[in-house]
Amino acid sequence: MRVGHTVLTVDLPGHGDSPAPPLKGNAVDLDAVARDLAELIHKQKMAPAILVGHSLGGLLAARVAALD
Repeated sequence: MRVGHTVLTVDLPGHGDSPAPPLKGNAVDLDAVARDLAELIHKQKMAPAILVGHSLGGLLAARVAALD
């Protein structure tokens, strides 16, 4: 990583020490999780940000990018 970059790692809802994710019917509400991630990025004053994710994290990164 180049000097000057800040790295923020998060536990996605339902993983690590994070509470259960919001549901939409019987499924995880990925749009709500994406909005939560975008809000976190803005609250931490990290926008604009480069998001990197694998599997579900990659899907959420794409959804966050689509919000802006």
